[in-house]
Amino acid sequence: MKAKKILIISLILFAFVAVCVGLGIYFFAFPTVSEIPNQVELIKVDGKYQLVTQYHTKYSYKFKIEKYLGKDYDSPSDKDYIMLKEVNSADNFIELGTDEDFKVGECYRFSACYMNDNKSCGKYCTPFVWNISGQFETQVDYEKFSFENETVSWEAVENAERYSVVVMQGAEKVAVETISDTSFSCSELGLGQYKIFVGAGLDNPYVEFSDFGKGFDFKIERANVIEKVERSGNILKVTCSQEVDEFQIFVDGVLKLTLPAGVLENGVYTLNVASAQIDFSTQNVEICSSAFGFYVKESAKVKV
Repeated sequence: MKAKKILIISLILFAFVAVCVGLGIYFFAFPTVSEIPNQVELIKVDGKYQLVTQYHTKYSYKFKIEKYLGKDYDSPSDKDYIMLKEVNSADNFIELGTDEDFKVGECYRFSACYMNDNKSCGKYCTPFVWNISGQFETQVDYEKFSFENETVSWEAVENAERYSVVVMQGAEKVAVETISDTSFSCSELGLGQYKIFVGAGLDNPYVEFSDFGKGFDFKIERANVIEKVERSGNILKVTCSQEVDEFQIFVDGVLKLTLPAGVLENGVYTLNVASAQIDFSTQNVEICSSAFGFYVKESAKVKV
């Protein structure tokens, strides 16, 4: 019995020593990887992207490829990166693909670490971030633009998230805005002929808007509105929304008098209608302004 116990203890001791020797050999033969490579580089060779890290005579390499899915490109968060894959390599570079494998506006980060023969790895280096810059390719279709109710509208561009709008009047920029809608209100613009240019793009500072193309021509014309008429004898004070050059006076529905508008003072025209010999107490008197130039349309009739 005593001999059996001695045998068991001896076997346990032998196993313990063997494990210690094995671990010693293991760690002696494959020491911990303490070195960290410098930041990786992205290069393009014969139309193909390659990821390259610092060469080391003792180790092989592991590359980590992550993709950013967030929207805050100024302060990206680690939680918004997903790991696409880790790649072991005997060389200090790996091939990533061609331009067809990546899209403008995407963001990736790459890092690498050293790896010994037993696949133990050191720490990854500081990541290299690749924001793929370029121009949004698809243009707006100016054949599908429309102008109604002083609003320019167009058909949405596939995958576009925003639009850059530039409105020109002759050689002058009168409006520049970035919007997410597919329409632009022109209600704050004055009368006249305009040209609007629209570029499509993404909510990404690294993606330029698409080519603005030939533009879309439109004009803003408005009917004059007679806002108020004040009478003192045969003198009429007429307040208008637009500048005009001529007024028409109707008596009992018949055109009685056409008068030049004269000088506009503080938005008011002063007219003398004495020559029409109107009896304002018994006759129905109305006034309207004529169309003026290319952009002011005739007003509605207003009772005096």
